[in-house]
Amino acid sequence: MKIQDDRCLMDVRVVGYQFPDRVSDKRETVDYDANWLTVSVRYTGTEAEKVEDEFWMRVCFVCEVDKGERKEITAVQRMDRERLAEILDEVKGVVQRFPKR
Repeated sequence: MKIQDDRCLMDVRVVGYQFPDRVSDKRETVDYDANWLTVSVRYTGTEAEKVEDEFWMRVCFVCEVDKGERKEITAVQRMDRERLAEILDEVKGVVQRFPKR
């Protein structure tokens, strides 16, 4: 899904299950490893300032930047009600494509 305005762009894509061939162990009540997803995130732009009567989305993630060194990144995006509804529909589509196994 792409979220953007005139200053910022955040492109978030679910690539697939991290372990697509994993079969849940029936002895365990929850197999967390079976549900890990690989996600691609691209963010460009500056941090947005607060604007009244708009919705804001904040995404915080940790990525590997160099041989085990990790960096925490926070991306913030503002949007109107219509764009937020579109994004929620996209998220529902991702959930349907990658259900809990």
